[in-house]
Amino acid sequence: MVAILALLISLTASYFSWKQNGDQQELAARSELSQLIQRMTALQRDGSEDITDADGQRIGVTERGDAVTETLALAEQAAEIMDHLDDGGTASECYAVALAFKFVSEDGRTAEFAEKGLRKDPPHLTLRIGLLHVKAYSNFKLGNYEVARDAMRAAIGARDSQSGLIRAYGELHSYTYWADRERTTGSCDEWEMAIGKARSLLEELAANKAARERASQWIRAVDSCPE
Repeated sequence: MVAILALLISLTASYFSWKQNGDQQELAARSELSQLIQRMTALQRDGSEDITDADGQRIGVTERGDAVTETLALAEQAAEIMDHLDDGGTASECYAVALAFKFVSEDGRTAEFAEKGLRKDPPHLTLRIGLLHVKAYSNFKLGNYEVARDAMRAAIGARDSQSGLIRAYGELHSYTYWADRERTTGSCDEWEMAIGKARSLLEELAANKAARERASQWIRAVDSCPE
C-alpha cells in the first residue's frame, strides 16, 4: 500500500512538472512570436520607398529588397511558431502574419493565414473586416475572383450592425478597396458596380466635411478602369 501511494505521488509530481514545463515553453513561444510581429510591423511601415519619374514626381511605391527578404524570413519563422502553439495563434496574430506575407507578395500564404484568422471568429469588427480585405486581396491575386468577391461582400455585410455615418464611411472604404482590386484584374463591369456603390454612399457623408473629403480622395484614386 505504501509503495502504491509513493508511486501515485511520484506520478503526480511528474505530471505537474511536465505541465509546468509545457506552460513555460508556451509562454516563451508567445513572447518570441510577439517580438517577431513587432519587427515585421516595423519593416512594413519603414520598408517602402517612393518611385519617381524623370521630373522627381512620386508615381508609386515599392518595397525595399532588404525589407522583403527579412520580412519573409520572419514570417516563416512566425508561422512555424504558431504551428506549435496550443491554439495555433490568435486571430490578431494570424492577421499580422497574413499582412507580412502580403508585404512580400506570398499570395498563397497570405490567403492561408487570412482564412485561418477568420476561422477563429475574430471578436472585433475591425479585425474581422481587415482579415476579409486581406482574404479578398490575396484571392484576387491568385485568380480566385469569386472567393475574393464573396470576401468583400462579407466585409460590407459585417457593418450591418452599424448605422449612420460610421456605417457609410466604412462601407465606402470597402467599396473603393473592392473597385481597386477589380480594376487591377481588368474586370471593369465589377469595378463599375463597386465604384458606383462608393459614389452613392458619398452623399451620406455630407454632414462630416473631413470624412467626405477623405472618402472623395479614395474614389478619385480608383476612378478609372483600363480596358
